Amino acid sequence: FLTDSVFEHNADIDQAVLSEIMFKWYGSSELTLLPALPGEITGHVDIALKLARGGGAGVTEAPRGHPWHDTLNEIAAIVSKTRAPTGSFYRVVRMPMAETAGGHSELCYCNALSLNGSILYPSYSAATDHYARQAFLALEPDARLHGVDIREFRIGALHCQTKEIAQYE
Repeated sequence: FLTDSVFEHNADIDQAVLSEIMFKWYGSSELTLLPALPGEITGHVDIALKLARGGGAGVTEAPRGHPWHDTLNEIAAIVSKTRAPTGSFYRVVRMPMAETAGGHSELCYCNALSLNGSILYPSYSAATDHYARQAFLALEPDARLHGVDIREFRIGALHCQTKEIAQYE
């Protein structure tokens, strides 16, 4: 999964070339492009999507009126029609965004790290961390969940800081 902003940052390639690169370097047999989030400058897919064991996929859900609301709904629809390595379609669980006092938040819980049966997820505030924990339990019920306070990170969250390469059956 990549956002289509990859072509803005790599104008010299097209989808066929990108597919070839992803196969050669990462062993990807399929490439699914998702729409970039409006106004989001990194183009990182981990803001919108978190893959889980067993064919689960967490997709960020923005409240109505948020600039990303429609695009995230489109991403959820695309992911739910994409086959997981299990052979079935991804089972989408919507993940909340963190609430902030300043209005529209860009703080997402999908930017998490899966490691040895655990999911380390960003912790922003007690008000919304509870809902994120419930969503992660729905996504991967057997995972050990650990909230990590990342409010002092300058940019990115856990996945951005670690760059895991997931290997899901």
